[in-house]
Amino acid sequence: SVIIGKSNKSYAKLRKFSNIGLHYGNAQHPVKISVYDNEKLIKQDSLISDGNYHEYKIRTASTPDNLRIQFEGKISADFYGLTLDGISGIKMDNVAMRGASGTIFARTKALTYSRMANALDPKIMILQYGGNTVPYLKDSTEVDNYAKYIKGQINWIRRRTKDVSFIFIGPTDMCIPINGKMQTYPLLPYLNKKLMETSLENNVAYWSMYDAMGGMGSMQYWVDEKLAAGDYTHFTWSGTKIISELFFTALYLDLKKEEEHEL
Repeated sequence: SVIIGKSNKSYAKLRKFSNIGLHYGNAQHPVKISVYDNEKLIKQDSLISDGNYHEYKIRTASTPDNLRIQFEGKISADFYGLTLDGISGIKMDNVAMRGASGTIFARTKALTYSRMANALDPKIMILQYGGNTVPYLKDSTEVDNYAKYIKGQINWIRRRTKDVSFIFIGPTDMCIPINGKMQTYPLLPYLNKKLMETSLENNVAYWSMYDAMGGMGSMQYWVDEKLAAGDYTHFTWSGTKIISELFFTALYLDLKKEEEHEL
């Protein structure tokens, strides 16, 4: 079973949802689904067992405090995720890929991905990769090869997603001890440059988080101001707010400039 409730940690405007989508596929055998709101049964059904991708939709009158989705069957379907949406505004879904380098897409099942992408119909895909690769890069050739992998992944997604725009967010500044002092990974500036070139050459907007932070060695300042953790890699909650505001401002100003140009 899966339990869904109100979050006390997210931003207030993100806490309201009443349209719930359960995304699944590869159901080859009968699976019974029961939905309980505060332990009161509100919906009971069976998943479609034809092996294809499907979205099971649940609608509630208001944001549920304690919604439990229970499954019964001998062999489970594959569950791809949940979408929790309101009735208006922008729909934004995060795909958690902790530790990923962004080179996994082409290894997924293309038909399933295409069907799910067509159902969700995204207008913008925001990709953020590179940081998890930095510690393992040994020379500029490996950076060049990684940029080629990213290009291949973007084109794989583009072929299977209709009319979608791309934004690529590059890696943060990251530091390691060099001669007793915390300094930027030697290959990080080149990786950032190469990812930017690759993105722009393939009609992908690029935002350099590395430059937005202040460039080489800037992570030390963010750590000193408690905006980044002591691992010199990840933001704190306060740092996350600031970097997201910088991204929004850059995006807004670019869109505003484009709008004025068209006028």
